[in-house]
Amino acid sequence: PLAQYNSLKDEHLAGYFNNRAKWRHLVKAGLITRTGEVVPEPVYRLKMARKEHKRHVRDMLAQAIVHKSLDLERKRQVDIRRKLEEIAKMEHVRRIKVRLETETGRSVIKHYFSKVNFQDSSSYSVRHTSLLEAE
Repeated sequence: PLAQYNSLKDEHLAGYFNNRAKWRHLVKAGLITRTGEVVPEPVYRLKMARKEHKRHVRDMLAQAIVHKSLDLERKRQVDIRRKLEEIAKMEHVRRIKVRLETETGRSVIKHYFSKVNFQDSSSYSVRHTSLLEAE
């Protein structure tokens, strides 16, 4: 008989549950309706399962959004790092070129780059001669 006892239906506790704060708490917990009716246990369990499922889906969605934004930020930082490295390489080439020009003179550099023949990469000599012609 104790397993079937429901304190919300006990007539001796009616005064206790008529307290406004207790009543509000029970409504908020989903144990009674706003009209004061006791919610059956299967209905209560179903509502709580749905509520928990919604909370779980919301948490999973928030976690997915955070992970996606972190991935996008990492990609953006990699792109920035790649661009900075490319700029640093270009600046390094420019400094070497300026240093060589000041040390040996421009005609020697033109002569050197026009005679260089790289078998592995023809674009290397083309790139450097185009850099020289750009100035």
